[in-house]
Amino acid sequence: MNYPFLSSAVTSILRLQKKNIEESKLWSVGTLLVLVYFVAKTLYFALYTKAGVPPDEWYHIQLINIYHQANGSFLGPELKYAKFGAVSESFWLYHYSLGLWQHLKPEFLDAITWMRVASVFLSFLFLVAFIRLTNNLLSKPLSFIAVAIQSNLLMFTFMSGSVSYDVMVHLWAVSAILFFSTWLRQRSIKDLISCLLFIALGSLTKISFLPLSGILVLLLAIDLLIFRRKLLPIVFDKTWIPANKLKLVILLFFGALSLNLVGGNLIKYKSISPACHDVYTKSECLTHNGVYKRDHDLVNNKRPIRLGMYDYFTRWKSAMVNSIFGIVSGPKVWPKPTTTKTIVDSLNLFAIFLMASIFIGFLSRRIPSQYPIILLSVVGLLYGLILFFQVNYNAYLNSGVFHLALQGRYLFPVISVVVISFTYYLFNPIPRIILAPLAIAVAIFFIRNEFIYFIKSDSKMAIIAKDSPLIEKF
Repeated sequence: MNYPFLSSAVTSILRLQKKNIEESKLWSVGTLLVLVYFVAKTLYFALYTKAGVPPDEWYHIQLINIYHQANGSFLGPELKYAKFGAVSESFWLYHYSLGLWQHLKPEFLDAITWMRVASVFLSFLFLVAFIRLTNNLLSKPLSFIAVAIQSNLLMFTFMSGSVSYDVMVHLWAVSAILFFSTWLRQRSIKDLISCLLFIALGSLTKISFLPLSGILVLLLAIDLLIFRRKLLPIVFDKTWIPANKLKLVILLFFGALSLNLVGGNLIKYKSISPACHDVYTKSECLTHNGVYKRDHDLVNNKRPIRLGMYDYFTRWKSAMVNSIFGIVSGPKVWPKPTTTKTIVDSLNLFAIFLMASIFIGFLSRRIPSQYPIILLSVVGLLYGLILFFQVNYNAYLNSGVFHLALQGRYLFPVISVVVISFTYYLFNPIPRIILAPLAIAVAIFFIRNEFIYFIKSDSKMAIIAKDSPLIEKF
């Protein structure tokens, strides 16, 4: 018997599948081009940026050199460097790793350029992990939008070609978030171990990673508690493959180092990260440690508090956007972003959509399908609240200085979830027929207003060296 309608239906399905595969390939090619463009930009900054212009670059270079001279040995408490604070009790993984990296330096490159090459590589790995994260959570057009936004944030691109422990923190953060989201979707023990491993690595790199560590561990604990009947058998499964056992050993090693660092400081100094005067005399700190002296002077010469919390928050949003879409070095932003109002308005709209989507999700019981996206949004929100209240607003109340410790780069540990949540809640409701051209338009908007805008600006001469792509030798 002939069933022409069945044959026609099968043919239509096959054509649709072929079309979807072709569209998927086109979006993948577009994402690859964005990745290549990002690496090219970071290499430009790595080769041409004047030495010491990126935030705290000289501090990192000198501390890396100390570890380099130690030839792989850990710095003991007998080594005193008041200029750098409590070195032997500080978060050491980046500086220790770059100290080893310097032993591999080729003769035709100078030390600073070689350190910056490491940053370019770490940032490349960040974007690869970010692309994988977006592919797990978003459709292909939305993934393309998210990657285009993430790779065209000027301060992020600039830091990716600079000597800074931030680039390593970004990689550990996006990797922990990636495996956290994969655990929520697939419930595989290897993803849980990988998430905890990157949390441990981040906790050895920079103190600002610790809030993210606490948030992720808390959410994992709550998740395991809520779904314990389903998840505990997975955690305690006796048929672990050797690869997972090896990962567990590595996790226990770095987890022990992390607990030793943080726990040791809490026991010895009653602080996660001891202040300079906890290790040296106050006189030594005021004489040799510039940051300590600045903070000491600000606290003792406090300016009047003129902004309430709401007014501070309103200015805080614009300042954060300015310092993400512009390059911050010292008190200045180069060049002045022209997109601040557009981005701030979009973020306000995104916040409304986010709250509405979660509310509608509860009413329609669609929360399970949005569970990973919602939890990632919670991660970004909690980290942002800690940054605002504990760091920025608290610094303002103690000093009266609005811009003290206020830079958009301090949000970068969770910038991946901010960008993904922003993309999902702002663009997901848009019909598919409109989404494709809109995705291209959004990518063009961010590309034109980032590196291209910077290159055309007069202020680039304050950042870019005029002479040689290889920086003056350190």
